[in-house]
Amino acid sequence: MPAIDIESFVNDSLFVRRELEAPITDRFPDVFEPLAPSVEPGDLCFRVGASIDQNARSRDREFEAVHQVVWSDPLYIAGRETFTDDLFGVCGVRNAASVSGWPQYSLESLIASPPDLLLYPNRSVSRAQIDALVARAKLTCAVVPVDENVFVRPGPRMAEAAAALNRIVDEWQRSH
Repeated sequence: MPAIDIESFVNDSLFVRRELEAPITDRFPDVFEPLAPSVEPGDLCFRVGASIDQNARSRDREFEAVHQVVWSDPLYIAGRETFTDDLFGVCGVRNAASVSGWPQYSLESLIASPPDLLLYPNRSVSRAQIDALVARAKLTCAVVPVDENVFVRPGPRMAEAAAALNRIVDEWQRSH
């Protein structure tokens, strides 16, 4: 694999910065070519981008607040200016986090800005760990496990994450 500029790749996620698709796919041919050998890498990114666009939503009312837990003890969340925040924006929901990046998040911050919906990765964080977090913070929000292979890793499955998040939010809105 050719040498790559990791900082540039991390800062310019495939998910949101589609204007960089061709340069990224040109720099990662070993990643994109096996995914679709008969498709040009730029075309593959176009298809992913179009699929994400199909899941874009604007809602009648902005969904109040969503947190995505990455780890529960100590608590780490997906903050603003991340691909998860971009996913939330595409789906018409708001990230409840007031910080950027992937920070360790205090229990006090979680209590001060409680979410309506708390997402957590279904393999690396157990339901018991999330229940303990919810109890410590005295949260009353809906708690939903999500497939961490879809929600926690940026890439071609972000369109799948957008569709899943739309289903989760639609179900939550129908019940409230």
